[in-house]
Amino acid sequence: MTKRIGALLLAIPLVGAGVVTNGIHAAAGSAGTGCELTGAIPEKDYPVVVEREHITLHIGDLAGSGYFFSSSALEQYLGRNYVKTEYSFYNPTEERVDMKLLIPDMGMPDYVTAGYSRPYVSISTDGASAEYTPRYSYAGFLGGEYDLSDGASQISDGVAGDFYFREGLEVTEWTFSVAVTDEMLEQSAKKHLSLVVRLSCNPITTRIMSSKLMYAEISNGEPCLCFDLEKGMNKVRVAAVGGSGSLSAESTVRTARFGGETLHSMVAVSTGVLPFREFALRNRPAGCEISESDWINGFVRMITECTNQGCLVYAIPDFLTENSFLRWQEYTVSVDAKERVLHTVTTPIFPVVSGEEYQFSYLLSTDQRWSDLNQFSIEIVTPYHVAETSLDFQRTEGADGNVSYAFRRDFLPLGELEFTLTDGTVTGPGVTSSAPISPSLRLAFILLGVLTAAAGGTAVAVVVIRKKKRAGSGRKDRR
Repeated sequence: MTKRIGALLLAIPLVGAGVVTNGIHAAAGSAGTGCELTGAIPEKDYPVVVEREHITLHIGDLAGSGYFFSSSALEQYLGRNYVKTEYSFYNPTEERVDMKLLIPDMGMPDYVTAGYSRPYVSISTDGASAEYTPRYSYAGFLGGEYDLSDGASQISDGVAGDFYFREGLEVTEWTFSVAVTDEMLEQSAKKHLSLVVRLSCNPITTRIMSSKLMYAEISNGEPCLCFDLEKGMNKVRVAAVGGSGSLSAESTVRTARFGGETLHSMVAVSTGVLPFREFALRNRPAGCEISESDWINGFVRMITECTNQGCLVYAIPDFLTENSFLRWQEYTVSVDAKERVLHTVTTPIFPVVSGEEYQFSYLLSTDQRWSDLNQFSIEIVTPYHVAETSLDFQRTEGADGNVSYAFRRDFLPLGELEFTLTDGTVTGPGVTSSAPISPSLRLAFILLGVLTAAAGGTAVAVVVIRKKKRAGSGRKDRR
């Protein structure tokens, strides 16, 4: 029952490098990559109530590949395209509550080439700017999707997310050195040699990983690891993370992965025992901005996601690099007993560009981490045509040429906010829409005219726009 995982493992570095750029994860788009947004996420459960949350998405320009030509043009875009999320927090308890909150720092999408050194995120409480610290969570081997709520739960000053890994855990390592000669290769019909390592360990209390890609099988209730050998000197490290009772290893050099003629065999002697903390931090670069606790938690998450058959970890420590992480900004909001504060988060907004469609996303499901949320509202302000949306908005035309789309509830809606804007041509900041009006929207305008003429009132209509369905949704709560 050989488990072949070579194709998966070889794909991992390529996929990971494509998804995480400069330590910043970005959601994938077909022609231009944008950034999926969300508001403040509490690190844990707090008794503070969100009495009101209002999200304003102001989109004055549409952007696409090759759109920005200078830093000044980018700065102009950021001043006209942003999301402002306002929270009214109330503390019903008798004591002050200090909340640690997180904002994902998505940075710039791939089609923005101009440099920009100022902070992307603006955070304030009752008008006073907040000081924030960069934190990091494991982004994983992704294909363009990431669970932000799950990522926020990884951030901890201790080991988070897995009961197995804990302080005081030890790692036993063995080093296998094999010099492959032409004479040895001649003894193999396929000119192929393999190192097979057989381990005796308790799969409940042990995790096995190696410094090289491996194949694995279970033989007589014990894991057997197979490593392909090349001509010359080969060194393979095998590590047993944790473990109770006896740990032992033996190895053979064979003419086939599992089977074939045995050319050499030996009982391995452990080359050392070290703390798990030291083992997890071994590949962390000197001067790395990612804290030791965040790096260890990323290492634990990688091991957890790649563990199979109870104890075999199909990943090597070198897979974890600085590009494996998503950057966050962490800060504190304090609310005194029986008091209220107004908290505001402002971030830039960028679309996923697909042809002449500009797709925007704002995650609402992360708000489910609050203890309660009483009033909720969204407003989209833009001169462009809203072609698709996941929610029903009330449309109001403004005197400045912008159109406001409003949504209100007395509770948090399920799902996420997604909408698509269209425009015939995009020439730069300040461009107005030249897209044709869709038949459904034209009908809405006709009905609006009839209703306005009859009522003699303000031109306000409820616009029910064709709902957008998420394609290929396969996430835990959003992916």
